Amino acid sequence: MQRNAPRYNKYTKLATKLSQVCEPTSKQEIKKTQADVENRWQSISTELTSRLDNFRECLNLWNKYEEEYGAAKTWLDAKEKLCEELLYGKEPRTRRDDNLKNCLVGVANDFFVIKKPLSLLL
Repeated sequence: MQRNAPRYNKYTKLATKLSQVCEPTSKQEIKKTQADVENRWQSISTELTSRLDNFRECLNLWNKYEEEYGAAKTWLDAKEKLCEELLYGKEPRTRRDDNLKNCLVGVANDFFVIKKPLSLLL
């Protein structure tokens, strides 16, 4: 729209000048056409502005999603690594079981902390 604004303005000026030197019947037709073009221009401009705003909002939501996803993925990778170390580590069995239980409780608590902000995006 911005790129074609000079063309639209030029058309408006020419139509105004032309209507000043024409016969009354032609002047009415020019004014009618000019009003129609102006209405269509405004309608299209409003629609495009609305769509642009919607696309920008979608992009902002997508960026928030990617940030949250990245944080959740990093957290999950770290917890998986920790659980793997606890499951297959060289610690005595009883100590390993206790550490694994503590880890699972921590994972469950962390999950609910992360899940809440993610639900705000929906």
